[in-house]
Amino acid sequence: MNHLKDYNGNKVWISRKFAESLEVMSMMRGGGFAHVVEYEPSTDYVEKPLVNITFISKFSTAKLYERKSDALKKLTFEDITIKGDKLESLDVDAQKTLFAECVAKMVGSMQKTLDGDRSDAYRQGHDRCYIVTSQGIKIHLDTVKGPDGHMVPVLTDGHPTAKSIMVAMIETMRSTVKEGVKKTVKNGAKVQMDKCIERSLNARSVSFRTLSLKEDNFKTLKMGGEEFTVANIFAQVQSTVRLIDAKDLAEIIETEEKETV
Repeated sequence: MNHLKDYNGNKVWISRKFAESLEVMSMMRGGGFAHVVEYEPSTDYVEKPLVNITFISKFSTAKLYERKSDALKKLTFEDITIKGDKLESLDVDAQKTLFAECVAKMVGSMQKTLDGDRSDAYRQGHDRCYIVTSQGIKIHLDTVKGPDGHMVPVLTDGHPTAKSIMVAMIETMRSTVKEGVKKTVKNGAKVQMDKCIERSLNARSVSFRTLSLKEDNFKTLKMGGEEFTVANIFAQVQSTVRLIDAKDLAEIIETEEKETV
């Protein structure tokens, strides 16, 4: 049963278990460094791999954007590794021109975020479909495509309903337990260049991604000197929080395909 709960001035229909999970996951992020064992990414794979990921779970997004903007301004064409059929088919001069255009667009976008400018369609869409509940944790609302083609929250008695929990992370290390098979995606040269730049930034630990945990997509989570399994991950975080078992976890944490690793 859903209850109407207020998050930073936004009223959302949310289940008791979902609300408790937001509280617990906020506590978990206080551990700083964390390690997920045998995590199964679900995006862009035909056959899913198993990976171990070490990541930073507590950080300032604003400071990270400042670092990322500074890193982008210092990034040179020689710093990146060209990868992608469309990109590789261009001559070096064309690659350098595209690199400069992509970097300039990224820097401009990050500056708008730092300035609090939410006027463009992308940011307005994000503000409609997500609600930040605490540092690095947000609710993804249940949405539908509106008449104008934009995604809008589905309202029940005038209020949106929580769909999933998204947790930001800075990945510092990844090892593969089992290889996977990626989907074949035909991207243009610009998208391929964006990915080359992002890979370079990831190597400098100035980009963040979103981690999603479900019942069957990880073995253990190590944080703050403690090790949590799927079955006891929420029970052991804080004794004052009611037990949330693996079945409950599967019901409340879903993958957001666009942002999840």
